[in-house]
Amino acid sequence: MAFAWASVGLLVATAALAAVVLARHLCAAGLDVSQVTRAEILDAVLPQVKAMLLGTFLAFVIYTEGARRKVSLLAYGAVVMVFTTDMSWSKKKLPDPDALLSVGKRSKKRIIFIRHGESKWNQAFNKSKLPHKFFMSTMTAFVNEMLVLPIFDSVLFDSPLNSEGYSQARILARVIETYSHPNAKERMAREAHPALEQDMAALRGEPGSPSAIVVSSNLRRAAQTAVVALRSRLSGRFSYRTGLGAPEQVKVLPCLQEVSRNVDTLALAPPFGEISLPGIEEHIPEETCVDLGNVLDVSDSAGNKPIFGTGLQRLEKFCTWAAERDEDMIITAGHSLWFRHFFRTFLPRTLSEELAIQAKDLKMKNGGAVGFDLEFGQTQDGRTIFRIDPASISVVHGGFDVKKKKKGALNKIKGALQKLTSGGGSGRPKEKAS
Repeated sequence: MAFAWASVGLLVATAALAAVVLARHLCAAGLDVSQVTRAEILDAVLPQVKAMLLGTFLAFVIYTEGARRKVSLLAYGAVVMVFTTDMSWSKKKLPDPDALLSVGKRSKKRIIFIRHGESKWNQAFNKSKLPHKFFMSTMTAFVNEMLVLPIFDSVLFDSPLNSEGYSQARILARVIETYSHPNAKERMAREAHPALEQDMAALRGEPGSPSAIVVSSNLRRAAQTAVVALRSRLSGRFSYRTGLGAPEQVKVLPCLQEVSRNVDTLALAPPFGEISLPGIEEHIPEETCVDLGNVLDVSDSAGNKPIFGTGLQRLEKFCTWAAERDEDMIITAGHSLWFRHFFRTFLPRTLSEELAIQAKDLKMKNGGAVGFDLEFGQTQDGRTIFRIDPASISVVHGGFDVKKKKKGALNKIKGALQKLTSGGGSGRPKEKAS
């Protein structure tokens, strides 16, 4: 409200200044308003108006904490975009994870990846490639970014879920909540993916299910998705929990931060600071007892990824962290590029399983969930090797974005056909019809 009144006051003051400057200009020249052209009015008024608006902007930056933090983050984001080494590692030099098969003693951990729902950044830059739609969506994003300048919120930095993203998280929540255990006939049909039962039981937090911990990236869209999609587990709805024990939390791990140079992958929250979840109250039913003020555990949230680190370091750090945990399963809310890099790094080089091939080539769908076994063991020289078992990959919901791959292939085929029909492949121009 204070910002709204400040905006109104600024407009009134700017209009008053313009009127005073114009009146003084007319008096000095001994002219009447009807004798002055529009260009002369603009020449007289615009310099003062620009100076006033610039001064007001600088005042916001100097005296408003949110604006100061936003400007400093903008500068940091520019440095990251230019100098980051986040994607700079050689995939070809990585060892083949199948080297683990020669290790006698191996352990494994079940991992479930949950990709965040659609974000406001996705809506602005990834939704449509049509020029007019892309222009409108990006302009809308930039205008919304300016509107939240004084309050240290953002549409572009640490981009939160949009309405579609929240809808995708709610759909995953309903899939988990309404899942019914199969009868004998259904159980026989599902023998190809026996892990699905355990995955669903863990996502629901049922008694007797594998022990699990829920973790999330330090970016808001991942945490929002985790809390909404796993609201039943976090509230203890299916665990029949009694007593006054501490409610389950989502543990925030900065090693899950997205692999990219874009500013939407920079966290707004300071190290070990509270992570805001804008708009989440509307998507948690009243009967679901989730303490939104205490649902995130930020004790390990040490801040943004380093400028000169690499995504590979964070992938390996997560593997090491997961291997050291006592839980049987790690439920992980994160990002498409991070997940794809993970699959490309720890899946064997030679694959025959269709889901494993998709995992290497494609992004997970927004709001999708995929489970797999992460195997690990130590070689004789003390190195720890991690490997994803290709046969263990199963789709809990959504899976991989196969449609985009098919669309790309169809476009290539159409282009080739157009070249052939237009004579592009014949080496000579088409003869004109007589």
